[in-house]
Amino acid sequence: MNEPNLVGRRRLLKMFGLGATATTAVVLQADPVLAATLGHDERTGVSPVDYQAPTGLAGETAAKSTADTWITSNSRSITELSDEIWRHAELSLREWKSSQAVADLLERPASPCAPPSSHRCSG
Repeated sequence: MNEPNLVGRRRLLKMFGLGATATTAVVLQADPVLAATLGHDERTGVSPVDYQAPTGLAGETAAKSTADTWITSNSRSITELSDEIWRHAELSLREWKSSQAVADLLERPASPCAPPSSHRCSG
């Protein structure tokens, strides 16, 4: 089911030399997530053209409603967070600045995870 005209992250890295042995070792050591998933899409037949996300995984609950409301009301902040994370460009499993940015967003007073003393994330 591979679409030859579509270029995913892994295929793009291969095009830029991931196929070379020396380069492969360095890149795979630097990016353990890539190392673990390299070739997965090709082996499983996943295509960005016809991929369908699973549905019906989360039933209607108060926690889901709270999360949906918070996400909707904070969509701009979430988009800004995404932009900030991309600016950091940290390697997989070494996302210190990105993790701090996520924590900062979730600790804002309007967040359901904001810590007014011993408050825990609602769930």
